[in-house]
Amino acid sequence: MQTVSALPEQARKRGLAVLLGTSFFTWGGFFAVIPLITVHYVDNLGWTAASVGAVLAARQFLQQGISSVTGAIADRIGAKPLICFGMGLRIISFSMVAIADSYLMLLAAMILMGIGGGFFEAPEQAAIVALTTPEERRRFFSLNGVVAGLGTSLGTQAGAFALGADFTTVALVGVGAFTAVFLMNLFFLPSVKISIGGRSATAGLKLALGDRLFMLFNILLLGYMFMWAQYSISLPLFVTNISGPQAVAWVYAVNSAVMIAFGYLLPRFLEDRVSNFNLLTGGIVLIAIGMGSIALVDSIFPLLICVFVFSVGMVLARPGQQTTVAGLARPEALGAFMGIGQLSMAFGGGAGNFLGGVIYDASHGRDLQWMPWVIFGLIGMSSVVGLIRIKPALDQRQAENEALSAAALQEEVAAAEPQPA
Repeated sequence: MQTVSALPEQARKRGLAVLLGTSFFTWGGFFAVIPLITVHYVDNLGWTAASVGAVLAARQFLQQGISSVTGAIADRIGAKPLICFGMGLRIISFSMVAIADSYLMLLAAMILMGIGGGFFEAPEQAAIVALTTPEERRRFFSLNGVVAGLGTSLGTQAGAFALGADFTTVALVGVGAFTAVFLMNLFFLPSVKISIGGRSATAGLKLALGDRLFMLFNILLLGYMFMWAQYSISLPLFVTNISGPQAVAWVYAVNSAVMIAFGYLLPRFLEDRVSNFNLLTGGIVLIAIGMGSIALVDSIFPLLICVFVFSVGMVLARPGQQTTVAGLARPEALGAFMGIGQLSMAFGGGAGNFLGGVIYDASHGRDLQWMPWVIFGLIGMSSVVGLIRIKPALDQRQAENEALSAAALQEEVAAAEPQPA
């Protein structure tokens, strides 16, 4: 395992290409299956939305919860072994989904899926930060979002097509995608150090968890993640209710088209005009408006307009959030901070999956189909208000970390230079 500064430029670029391929296949494989889990078990087998939301919440919570630990471990052993192990668990879990015919078996598959995701998600994000320069980082995160959108688009279309055969075939599409990612990372991802310095995993976790500003920032992101989770639970159910299960693919097609068309160009256009923080908060506002507007629609075409609005919000919020987290992370414990940064998705996304299902069931049974979307929008807007209040402190922290990283890199380069005899 070598430092990034000692890595040849060609190897660094190859590593970034592998990480782009990883995003494509992981998002594609995931969204080929997960939205259709809700449709299959609720509409085809008659389970409640809350019961399916509970297993999805378990997966979400475990994945992001474990990421807080694996990110710190990546500081010590690098990202590659953790990514490969996580992909192996994903292959097994999606194979289990293919044959799951009971609640306990589906729950076991979701738990294993969450553990697998926990092993690769934070190390993958830390590897991106380690292999990119500060100047190119937001641009790469934007490009990564486009690739993820393309994977999501093709994955959802492949899943909808495979559903014409049966749900087992849908799950096997996911198995194939994660197998491709496993082999790609095993053979082509370079082994590099993630963080500067020699902190233990425990010390890195303590540093991140004890950082009050960083933890407050993640707490305030809970509303954003709560809304994001509805993409996998409430939205597919609502679409199926008004237009049938095949319309789920239309919604994801619009979302993916926005990601592909604007995911790189729009953040790039705003690169010198809008800060990472404003990109994040502006994106959350658009997501909240798009979500809240669904309360006013009762047919597929107005719904697709709402989807367009919150998809543009996702295009802005995702790179803004990732780059802001990277800027707040201490360079001596980068993996730990990126892992702890996943806790907002663990709690916000987990609560969003479970409570989103509960709220949807309650509103559907009382003919209050507008209610969930108003609630989701208000939750998102509350995050924006809190984030704006701590903006000055966030700006100061990021400036301090940039100075620390520059000084540490100079020391690393000086140490690697041959000393005069």
